[in-house]
Amino acid sequence: MELIKEYRRLVAELRAENARISTHANDQEERLAEALDTIKLLKRRLYSASRERYIADPPGQQCLFDTVELGGGPPPEAADQGNDAHEPAAEKRKPARKRHQRLIISEALPCQTIEHKLTGEALRCPCCGDDREAFRKHVSRQLEIEPARVYVREDRSYSYSCRSCRGASPVVASRKPPSALSKGIFGPSVAALVTELKFARHLPLYRQQEMLLGPLRQWVSRPHLCHLLRRTAEGARPLTDLMLCRILSNHLIHIDETTIKMLVRKKRKAALAYLWGYHGGIDQPYVYFDFRPGRGRDGPAEILGDYRGFILTDGYDVYSSLARNSLGRIILACCWAHVRRGFFEANEVTANPLIGDILVLIQKLYDLEDKARDWSPEARLELRQKESAPLVAQIKVYLDQAMPSLRPASKLCQAAQYTLNRWKELNAFLSDGRIPMDNTLLERSFKAIATGRKNYLFLGRETAGTTAATLYTLVRNAANHNLDIHPYLRDVIEKVPVLMAEGKPLDGLLPDQWALANPDKVLLNRDHENRQAQERKNKKRTARRTATA
Repeated sequence: MELIKEYRRLVAELRAENARISTHANDQEERLAEALDTIKLLKRRLYSASRERYIADPPGQQCLFDTVELGGGPPPEAADQGNDAHEPAAEKRKPARKRHQRLIISEALPCQTIEHKLTGEALRCPCCGDDREAFRKHVSRQLEIEPARVYVREDRSYSYSCRSCRGASPVVASRKPPSALSKGIFGPSVAALVTELKFARHLPLYRQQEMLLGPLRQWVSRPHLCHLLRRTAEGARPLTDLMLCRILSNHLIHIDETTIKMLVRKKRKAALAYLWGYHGGIDQPYVYFDFRPGRGRDGPAEILGDYRGFILTDGYDVYSSLARNSLGRIILACCWAHVRRGFFEANEVTANPLIGDILVLIQKLYDLEDKARDWSPEARLELRQKESAPLVAQIKVYLDQAMPSLRPASKLCQAAQYTLNRWKELNAFLSDGRIPMDNTLLERSFKAIATGRKNYLFLGRETAGTTAATLYTLVRNAANHNLDIHPYLRDVIEKVPVLMAEGKPLDGLLPDQWALANPDKVLLNRDHENRQAQERKNKKRTARRTATA
C-alpha cells in the first residue's frame, strides 16, 4: 500500500510538472509569436513604404462573412469571355513617357538685360565697308539668384527743444517703434531667416553658423542665435495666443501629441518631452503647439480650460479622462485612421480574412467622405446616416463575432479590442456632419516636427521647448496657408510689438488675413501643385478600387 501511495504521489507531481511546463511552453509560444509580429512590423517600417494602402483580394475570393456584399464576383468582362479568358492577352503597348512640366519665369521678377552686340571689325561689312544693322533679336531667359545682401540698419532718434524759450519749453524726443529685438544686434530680417531655416527648413543652428559666416564676415556663437530665437518667440507670443483663442472658439478641436527630446542637465542625458498640437479644423484653420515636459493631463487641461465642444483625438486615456471630468462640456470623438492603422499592421503579420473585410468597409467609409468633402454639414450628415451608418454597424458585427476566437496577444485582437473599447467615440461623426472621420488634418502638421528633430536631435532646456512651440506655431500656420514664410515672419516680428503698444488688434497678422492683404506673398504655384497631386491621387485610388470591386 505504501508503494501504491508513493506511485500516486509521483504521478500527481509529474502531472503538475507537466501542466506547469505546458503552460510555460504556451506562454513562450505566445511571446515568440508576438516578437515575430513585432519584427515583421519593424522591417516594414524600415524598408517598405510608409503609406497605409490596402489592396483587396482578387475578385472571386470568398470573404469571411457573407452578410455584406463586398464585390466578390468576377468582373462582367471575364464572365462574357468564357474560355477565351484563358488565352494569352495581347502584348500591351508601353505608355508614352510623361513629360515634365516646363517651368515658366514669372513676369513679376526684376529683369537684368545684357546686350551682346558686334563691335569693331566684326560689325563691318566686308563688301562695302559699312556697319551691319541688326534685323532680328534672339532672347534667352534664365533665372539667377544672388547671395543675401547684408547691411546695417541704423535707427536715429532726436531730442527737440525751443531755442527762443531757453529751457522754459519742455524737451520733446522722437522714439523708435517698440521691438522685441531692440536690445539685440540682429534685426527682424535676421530673426526671420534663422527661424525659417531651423523650423521650416530643419537646419540646426550649428549649420547656420557656417552659412552666416560668409555674408556677416564673422563667427556668430550659438548662444547668440538661441537668444535671438527666444526673443523672437517672446515678441510673437501674443499672436500665437490669439490663434489659440480662435481655436478654442470653434465647436471642434483636433488634439494630438508628438515626442521631442529635451536635455536634462542634472542627469546628463536626454529625456522625452512632448509637443501637443491643437487645430481648429476648417472653420478656424489655425494650429497651435504647446510644449510640456510630460504626457500627463495637466497640459491639455490647462489649454482647454472651460472649453465646450468636441475634441477629436486618437483615444489616449488622458482625453477620455478630460471628457469624463468635464461634466458634459467636452464630447470625445475618436479617429478612424488609427483604427485602420491597427488592422493594416495586423494584415502584415496575420493571414486572417477578417482583416480584409474590415479594411474594405473602412475604404468604403472613406470613399463616402471623399464624395461629400465639399458638401454642407447637413447634406454630409444625411449621407452618413443613410450609407455610412450601415457600414459602421457591419464592422461591429464582424468584430463581435470574431473576438472569442482571436489570440489575445495577436495584432488583430489588439486592433479589434482598440476599436471596440472606443466604439461610442468612433460613432460620433455619424451624429454631426461637422466632425471629420479622422485626425489627419493635425497629423500632417507634425511631419515637419518629425523631420526637424532628426536634425537638431534634442532641445537644450525647457525654455527652449516653449520657444520651439511658439515658432513652430508661426511657421506651420504660414506653410499651411501657402505663404512665403520669410516675409510673413518679418512682418510679424516687426508689427506685433508696435500693435500691442498702440492697443490695436492683431487680426491682420493672422495667416489667412495676412494672405488677403498680401496676395503677392501667397505661393499660388504650391497650392496649384497640391491640388493637382490630390486629383491624381484620387484618380488612381478610384481606378484601383474599381478594379477590385
